Amino acid sequence: MNTLKSKYYQLALERYEADLSRSGFEYYFDEVEAKKIIKFAEVCCHWKGTYARQRIILQDWQKFILSQLYGWRAKDGIINKKTKKRFTTNYIDIARKNGKTTFEAIKAIYHLRIEKEEGGQVWCGATKEQQALLVVNDAANIINATPELRNDFKLMKGIHGFRRVVYKNSYMSALGQDSTTSDGFDPSHGIIDEYHAHKEDNIYNVIESGTVARFNPTMNIITTAGFNKEYPCYSVLRKSAIDILEGKIYNDNLFACIFTLDDEDDWNDESVWFKSNPNLNASVEFDTLKKLYIKASQQGGSTEVKFKTKNLNIWTDASEVWIKDEDWQKCSFGINKELLKGRKCFGGLDLASGIDLNAFVLFFPDIDGKHCILPFFFMPEKKFKESTEFDYLTARNEGYLFITPGASTDVEFMTQKIIQIVSQYDFQSGSYDRWKALNGTIQALQKENMKLNQLGQGYQSQSVPCQELEKLVNELKIEHFNNKMLRWMVGNVELTKDAAGNIKLDKGKSSNKIDGIAALVDAIAEWLLNYNSGSSFMDNPDNDLWL
Repeated sequence: MNTLKSKYYQLALERYEADLSRSGFEYYFDEVEAKKIIKFAEVCCHWKGTYARQRIILQDWQKFILSQLYGWRAKDGIINKKTKKRFTTNYIDIARKNGKTTFEAIKAIYHLRIEKEEGGQVWCGATKEQQALLVVNDAANIINATPELRNDFKLMKGIHGFRRVVYKNSYMSALGQDSTTSDGFDPSHGIIDEYHAHKEDNIYNVIESGTVARFNPTMNIITTAGFNKEYPCYSVLRKSAIDILEGKIYNDNLFACIFTLDDEDDWNDESVWFKSNPNLNASVEFDTLKKLYIKASQQGGSTEVKFKTKNLNIWTDASEVWIKDEDWQKCSFGINKELLKGRKCFGGLDLASGIDLNAFVLFFPDIDGKHCILPFFFMPEKKFKESTEFDYLTARNEGYLFITPGASTDVEFMTQKIIQIVSQYDFQSGSYDRWKALNGTIQALQKENMKLNQLGQGYQSQSVPCQELEKLVNELKIEHFNNKMLRWMVGNVELTKDAAGNIKLDKGKSSNKIDGIAALVDAIAEWLLNYNSGSSFMDNPDNDLWL
């Protein structure tokens, strides 16, 4: 068994040892209470997968956490023969698939069935009620799978499986930002699921503030690492947890356990993966993790970032390199541009303000086994004379940058030039950013019978074509004809990510112009929406590109 421990897990162990010998400490460690929760957990049964209906066997790290949360008690906190728990808040930060949802479900069942607080309420909070219901459903299914429990509870079904778990006059329910009701809200046990996804503390604060009348309330926060370090999980709670573990600040009522790689660890070294995945070769299969690593190391970019974040529990942000220059430069094969004449293509338009750069990109699928890109740019003469961030003179001389007369973009000039360009090819349709369409341009092009469709710029519309571009580059299936401006722009790109790891280009954070890449992504989206007999990737959330 691998005994390698992350720095923060080791600090949690050392904190326990130090607290045992603290002089005058107001808390004591109760071995009986610690063993009781562990014994209960191992009575519970798995409800799915290979081990369905078999007893749960806790790993050492799980036993340690449970013993800390339930073993530490206040010396002067006894009411009705019940002792007051030391830790009112606990923060568990661990990689995906290490059983954290099941872990929280067991604690919730224990609260209802064993702790038996009168009128107890377990509330699971998440950004969406459907996410919060995952813990409720796990608890219900564990109860169903465990002979000693199934007759004690009433399980109430809803649209997404079980919506409530009831024990006598106590229950477990879900609360999301989109929840329409929280009848009789009086939580005695709170769970915040995937806290990294919470932009604000609304749900956390609602549940925590509701526990003030309870004798022994607990806030349980579980999460995998995320992509936004500005959210309260990373910037507030995780920071406080680390400060406590490192002894910078003291809070005897917050327990923290963080499983992640240490700063000096190399993520390519599989021997350190156990630090983020203490359930490796239990609920996390090494072979599966290795396959995901190989894919991440080969494809790089957002695939690498997602593996680091979700499978190695390393917090990342948008500053990661998306497509490396050396990978982009491999995608120039010397295909003759004349082969594109009369061939099917799709377009993308990125239209800026009247005084800036505009981009029009054509995407030609399957030309000699490659997907070819032809970019065209338009810039007002005044901007052309003043700009120094790129060698626009060479771009103009090479024939893909057109200078429009005056201080602002000449819409008629740009429209006629685009019509002239597409007349050489079998243009199918194009996409454009509906929020930044230059006044008059789209209408003028549509009058010339160009089929142009609005494309949203949110994660739902942008993530799949962004990932498709990245995939095509990695597979050497793009021909960009060594276009210097596109090379410059792809190096400027910074991504932004949502909680699920979906990506999109971030113009605000990108170091300089990325208009050509934005137009290319729109063109790829149009192609994906129309290829294969018109099937739409937007209507297929099970598409592999969404995973």
